[in-house]
Amino acid sequence: MKRHNAPRGAAPWIGPALVLLTMLVLAQPASAVRVCTYNLYNWPDGNWMARVDDFQLIMDEIDADLVIVQEVESQLGANNFLLHAMNATEPGEYWFMPFANGPDTDNVCYFKEAVFESLYHEQLSTPVRQTSVYYFGVVGYESDAANLTVLTMHLKAGSSSSDATTRLAQTTIIRNFLNAFPSGSNFIVGGDLNVRTSGEQSYQKLVGTQADNDGRSRDPILTPGYWHDSYTYRHTHTQATTLDWGGMDDRFDQLLVSFPLDDGVGWDYIEDTYTAFGNDGFRLN
Repeated sequence: MKRHNAPRGAAPWIGPALVLLTMLVLAQPASAVRVCTYNLYNWPDGNWMARVDDFQLIMDEIDADLVIVQEVESQLGANNFLLHAMNATEPGEYWFMPFANGPDTDNVCYFKEAVFESLYHEQLSTPVRQTSVYYFGVVGYESDAANLTVLTMHLKAGSSSSDATTRLAQTTIIRNFLNAFPSGSNFIVGGDLNVRTSGEQSYQKLVGTQADNDGRSRDPILTPGYWHDSYTYRHTHTQATTLDWGGMDDRFDQLLVSFPLDDGVGWDYIEDTYTAFGNDGFRLN
């Protein structure tokens, strides 16, 4: 995304791939900011040390400025991922927002301290597990217009009607929360959505139009459809890079952006930078 403010003086062995988008900051000098989401799959489990090298390789290759992750089990897990994956190559490059231990697994947000300034964080009480909200400023900018809010969620898994009802309850809370934001707010909503189709009510609650659209999100790649097990949408899939974990056949992991992130003022998403990392787009499952 790009901003026009004046400056102040998923691993190949297990789990989902991750999703990236890039924001461009138009200042002096111009620079880009990359954001990603990744479900770490029950981190840290009993085999976590064997997983570290792969995570380090992936994170070094992506070199994101802000990373939201899901399925973190503990403060120890948050600490270990920071030390052994995020900061393994360049110690001290990343820091993370305070860890909140809620029901079920939790979220963590890592960021480059040279790029982002942490302002505030809070947790939304949503069914099954909490949704985390992180507020950032940008180093070198003092205007509130330069601020960015990032939400990370992990919606209920499963394909039953009960699962879908729970997901709708989760996203209803999230959309109502975002609708209370001031008009023109810059935010990103991301994580493991566990939806198979854009037609599901829980997804439409995030991207659909309402009387109050201040909290409406949009899909940066504008790719609605029935994503599950579809060769047509193979380039969007993120679920897993091995058949042992279901194969690459679902678009569970997504980053959605607020409409002001595409208005030519302040932050803007850079077109064609949304990437399902680890997915070459040529195969299904």
